[in-house]
Amino acid sequence: MKSGAKNAQPRFWLARRRHVPNWLAIAAILATLILLHFHNPGIGRWFGSWESQYYVHAVTGPLVAPIDKHYGYRLLPAVILGYIPLSISEGFIVCDYVSLFLAAYLLFTILCCEGIIPTIALLGSFIFLTAPCSTQWLLAYSANVDAFYLLLIAASYRAIQLRRWELFSFVLLIGTFTKVTIWVMAFVAAASIMTDPKQAASPGRRKLSAVFWLAALVPSVLVKFLVERIWPATGSYSYLRDIAHNLKLKFFVTSVTFPHLPQIAEFPASFLVVFGIVAIVFALHFRLMLHSFREKPALIVFLVGTMGLSFAGGYDDARYMPFVAVPVLYVFADILQKNLEMYARPWMLGYIVVATLILSDLLNPDPANYERYMPHYASWASEAPFLLYWTGLLAAGFVLKSLTTRYARGSANPACFR
Repeated sequence: MKSGAKNAQPRFWLARRRHVPNWLAIAAILATLILLHFHNPGIGRWFGSWESQYYVHAVTGPLVAPIDKHYGYRLLPAVILGYIPLSISEGFIVCDYVSLFLAAYLLFTILCCEGIIPTIALLGSFIFLTAPCSTQWLLAYSANVDAFYLLLIAASYRAIQLRRWELFSFVLLIGTFTKVTIWVMAFVAAASIMTDPKQAASPGRRKLSAVFWLAALVPSVLVKFLVERIWPATGSYSYLRDIAHNLKLKFFVTSVTFPHLPQIAEFPASFLVVFGIVAIVFALHFRLMLHSFREKPALIVFLVGTMGLSFAGGYDDARYMPFVAVPVLYVFADILQKNLEMYARPWMLGYIVVATLILSDLLNPDPANYERYMPHYASWASEAPFLLYWTGLLAAGFVLKSLTTRYARGSANPACFR
């Protein structure tokens, strides 16, 4: 099998390209959510806590003064809940589950559209739902906009894939009143347009697409400007001042989780905690990871733009990591697919499954207890066991990769692993 050849026909059942019916993908995602629901003892525990009190208030009084300068315009989930015949707490939980289900299904379709084998695409959706700070944490902190925001991120990228600019414009517009950071997707769309081979071959088509892209962005900017002028927030707020404060914390204030280190150390730790096995595969195939990202410049914009805004805009780094699930899980799936001769072998497949489960929320007895596992809040004593598991699994991965490579080189049908 030639390294990186997605359409090659490997010898192993996992590697065969098979069509997965929509109903089967839907059933798998739904079964995962049901499993997570009955496994989660903390659903709704933090309902109405911290900034989510503003979202609860917005259900019965959207844009009623005093409007909070930071959270008051994140209206859409609250407005939707106003039309659901459930209590506010139940409505948020239902909205979160529906949002996560649709986001996971869109992730599956996005990966398949990029040429990923459906089996691996479903694995990506499973990791997305079971990762720490994903489904179970979001349901514990239920009155929030993050689950709906994850859906809008996936929907906007899917619209970019399909070149459906009217749909992209609509998603961007409603996303503006969920989290304004959705605007980063406009730059992802621009990168996708500029690097599309069809666009490069036709300057006229590129200009036309650029016009459509600009037209898609205008409604969001215009409507946000009008809403904030008609219903002004109470008090003044400066994004630049807020960013400066967050950066000061990250670079000059000591971390609780990592004593004697600045809070910036929590950012890479959050990536390891949330993405677990994905981060291990990235380390095992570091050069291939870089190559996969370079093949998709739009995904680089997606990753760097979203992570950059999250880094500068807040300190809950682990909470924000699922926002980059689309580019991260695509590259993870691409690495597995380019090394199917390795990962389809029973011991490597078993390693991926075991490591995925160990580093997921499925073995977390209480995901609502964020001080136990979320960097920035957890003590070193609480965080150390997870990092120890991750390090041990990484070492096991290097050993298994080395043994598998030697085995393949000595076989009659050697494979070239990267």
